[in-house]
Amino acid sequence: MHPHLFMKEGTFIFQKGSMFRRLFVSYMLITFIPIAVLFGILYKNSVVNLRSEVESFSISNMYKIKDLMDTRIREWKSISSLISLNPKLSPYNMTNQDYQTMEGIAELAKYKAGNAFISDILLWYKNDEDRLFSSTGTISLPVLLEKSYGFNEAERMQFERDIRNMKVPVLKSFPASDTMTYMVPLPVFGLSQHGTAIFMFKGSVIRKMISEGRTEFQGATLLLDANLNEMVKVDTNGMLEQEGMLAFLKEKVVPGIHVVDFKHNSLSMISVVSEETGWTYVTVIPTRQFQAVVTSQEIFVIACTLILLVLCSAVALTLALGNYRPIRKLDTFVRQHRLTSDAAKGNELENISQAIGKALALNQSLTDQLDTQRMLLRYDVLIRLLKGDSSSRDEQIKLLESSGLSSTGPYYAVILVCYDPTEGELAKLNGKVLDYVADHYSADGKAFAVEPGSDNAVAIIACAKAKGDYGELQHLAEQILELYGESRGKVTIGIGKIGDELLQINRSYIEAYAAVEHRSVLCDRPIIRFEEIVTFPQWYWQSAEDEMYWLHSLKQGDRAQALEALRKMVGHIEDKNMPEAMTRFACNKIADLAIQAVQQVTRESAPGRNEAPQFGEAIIHVIQFHSLPEFRRHMQTLIGSICDYVYKVQQQREQGLVAHIIRYMEDNFKDPNLSLESIAEQFGNSNYYWSRFFKEKIGCHFTDYLWNLRVREAKRQFAASNKTLKDVVADIGYLDLSSFSRRFKGEEGITPGQYRKLYATANET
Repeated sequence: MHPHLFMKEGTFIFQKGSMFRRLFVSYMLITFIPIAVLFGILYKNSVVNLRSEVESFSISNMYKIKDLMDTRIREWKSISSLISLNPKLSPYNMTNQDYQTMEGIAELAKYKAGNAFISDILLWYKNDEDRLFSSTGTISLPVLLEKSYGFNEAERMQFERDIRNMKVPVLKSFPASDTMTYMVPLPVFGLSQHGTAIFMFKGSVIRKMISEGRTEFQGATLLLDANLNEMVKVDTNGMLEQEGMLAFLKEKVVPGIHVVDFKHNSLSMISVVSEETGWTYVTVIPTRQFQAVVTSQEIFVIACTLILLVLCSAVALTLALGNYRPIRKLDTFVRQHRLTSDAAKGNELENISQAIGKALALNQSLTDQLDTQRMLLRYDVLIRLLKGDSSSRDEQIKLLESSGLSSTGPYYAVILVCYDPTEGELAKLNGKVLDYVADHYSADGKAFAVEPGSDNAVAIIACAKAKGDYGELQHLAEQILELYGESRGKVTIGIGKIGDELLQINRSYIEAYAAVEHRSVLCDRPIIRFEEIVTFPQWYWQSAEDEMYWLHSLKQGDRAQALEALRKMVGHIEDKNMPEAMTRFACNKIADLAIQAVQQVTRESAPGRNEAPQFGEAIIHVIQFHSLPEFRRHMQTLIGSICDYVYKVQQQREQGLVAHIIRYMEDNFKDPNLSLESIAEQFGNSNYYWSRFFKEKIGCHFTDYLWNLRVREAKRQFAASNKTLKDVVADIGYLDLSSFSRRFKGEEGITPGQYRKLYATANET
């Protein structure tokens, strides 16, 4: 321990107000007084408390054994009820019909398979007294008892009397064969007995269960039936073999824990009675076994108390120094870096607190950036769920957890809000829809909204309570529709089918998309469910759902999904085994859908021009097929051409939009009001969409791109003009010179003034 640890800037650290002094006094109080009082109480009550703990542990184990047996009894009663109600196990089927007997034995095997505690389940019926039915077959009653279980003559006769004369369920023990039975008259709920269900199990099973639940104390455990007759005993040291011990214990049986005296030997007797079986569980432990443990406990308590009395001050000093050292280092650090506003007048913690407050204020912008990144991550996760990019449920759950999204589930569906791409004013309402869903549904994990990438849609992943419950989804769709006000007639909302897996979100998204495209079929209703579409008549060999998936996959350029849909539809035709003419007609129907997709994607990509002829040769091959394999092969070629074309068009659109946005940024970066919100106002969609657009398509965040444009212009003016720094900063769109200077120095390593001087010196040289 170095002497300088006791000094603080030349002052003894025990001075008034020092943090070290406060820490040392606190630890003295925390460690010395409470521990001394605690151990004094423990010493005084050690014997009583230790005995109580041991006895409580012992009776807890007894209750565990009782509860296990009670659970088994309830299980057997339940199985008996099932047997009584099972028509395959009726007396008539079991005794008069060979085939039904085999079915009944199979049923018994099922009941037996679910209960490893029992060795077998037996059935006896009055109309067939000499046979028993078990989970393995049919066997003569004497043979089973004597050969399989080793019953002696007396036990066998007792067993037969019990099954014939029983009125209520009862547990029986047969010590000679170490076998126990639980017998239940059949039917369970009837008045006239026609048979008995017998659950066979070995006494060794109960003894093993008792042995596993016993404590380290050497004693004996005894199980008595409702009449206090011995059923099972576990006695490793022969305690129960003493003359008169069993009779003595039976007289002293009282539920709970109490001490008895047998032949001048003090015994702790623990008794538990089961209301389910009427059994009494008794454990006897010699009281003297507690004394050795208590004595060692007394020595331990005294030794610990003495040691603590000696070491308490040293411990308090060590803890105080250990905790004060990092505080002192932090205080020195903030002083050296002048993170405090004034000369330090308070103690070390007050100085550190002031420095932390200043650091938090300086890093608020970083926190805002992190929030933006988190939002982008959430949007990326939602887009991946919609597109079905993740391959497994576990991967999707990890994505949700990593992004901080929490879904209430347990069922999911997609609501797709679409409008005509030419309606630019409607696109500007995307942000309003996203904010509404976020404010009213996302916080509770009920729904999440995202723009899926197109400029005329908002997708909402919503949770549902049941698979067929569209009430809440319909209500949410109606609320979204109200946000569009007088323009609601130009909006179409599609609702996909409800699924019970995250993997089905992509499927529901496609279904919602298909529902939107079929608005005209449903008399121009603004809200359409996919389930309403698939009820329309279709060719009997293809479902409407398959046709919609086929069309959607082609128009989206999803090659894998289109090939899978083709395989499924051609498979349906093959399974029908139709005449050649009908087969050709069905294939032409599929080809017609592909031609429709070609016409739509070419019309949307090049309005006013007909680019469909580039698919002409592939379409001709599809139509002029001679067999299903040939049709499938030509269709696969056409699918590849369509998907390649769609991908090319999408790339051209993206590149054109990127170029347009870059030109807009270069023309308007000097505008101090330029922001994601202003871009969303100018071009439509939401600021979240454009934030993601900059990150994915341009390769950096919007703020970084805007900063690069402004700082490039600022450097040019610093070098080529005589404007003041304030005028240059104002000219490039910055309103706060100090904020610009801080970031400029962080990026370039020098201040704007130093940059201008450095550039001027370089020019002179």
